[in-house]
Order: sequence, then C-alpha cells, then structure tokens
Amino acid sequence: MDKEGNKTTLSGTIGVIRDITEFKVKEQHIIHLNTLLNAMKKITQLFNGETDIKVIVANICHYLMKTDFYIDISISLFDEKKKKLIPYEYMGNHKETYWELKQDGSGIGPQCIKTLIAEKKSAVIKCHVQTCGKCEFCAHDFIHQTILIPIYYQKSL
Repeated sequence: MDKEGNKTTLSGTIGVIRDITEFKVKEQHIIHLNTLLNAMKKITQLFNGETDIKVIVANICHYLMKTDFYIDISISLFDEKKKKLIPYEYMGNHKETYWELKQDGSGIGPQCIKTLIAEKKSAVIKCHVQTCGKCEFCAHDFIHQTILIPIYYQKSL
C-alpha cells in the first residue's frame, strides 16, 4: 500500500551479497587470542601462590590443553644433577618419549629441539613427514606446528 492506501504491486527487489569469510577468520582469531590470554592469566596466577614446581608445570600444561588449540604440550626442564635438559611434564596426543640434551644441544632427542638449543633461539616449525623425516620423537602423519621456546635464566638453560 502506498501513502494514500492504494494497493501496489511489488515490481522488484534489491539484494546485497557480502562475503564475510575474512570477517569470520578475524573473529575466530580474536576468539583464539582471548582464550589464550585467559589461559595465560591463569598460568600467571599460579606463580603468585604455588611453590611446588611439579604442580605449576602440570597446571601450565592443563590450562594450555584446555584451550583446545594444541594437540599436546611438553615442558622440559634443565636437571642440575644430570646437567641435561629432560622432559618434565607432558599432556596430549603425541607419544610421550624420554630424551636428554646437554645445553649445547648434544645428546639423544628430537633434531628440531637439538638445533634450536644449540642456536639458543625460539621457533615455530611446521612439521610433517617431509620436514621431520623419520623422527622417532614425532608421532604425527599430519601437518602440525611445533613451538619451541628455550627459556634461559641467568645465561643458562
């Protein structure tokens, strides 16, 4: 009906189509960052009251796994008695393996970790059979990322 109350007929439509793919990708990225930020907040709070390193490290793994962004988490610490870096806490789908590396990167362990420890740097590695070769420490046949972050305190690992 028009303004005077007369019947009118529909003579056309106007349609707008908008690709929201980029918007959705950004939205998912924001959700990811917020979830990770909340996990980091909980991890930071651990250091305010907890003194047992085993509890702290286990909870770090737990909070990061709870984000559902990781297939596994592994934290290694330097053993002062052995003078080696060894896996300390593990959680996830990766096969749990034991390895030992000296501060110079020598020893038995994944080549990616050996290299980064020797070079004293962090990295995000896109892993797959083609990049990891037949690494006995990698149990995945699918493409995944490995984030390696050596943490140094007073110039030692």
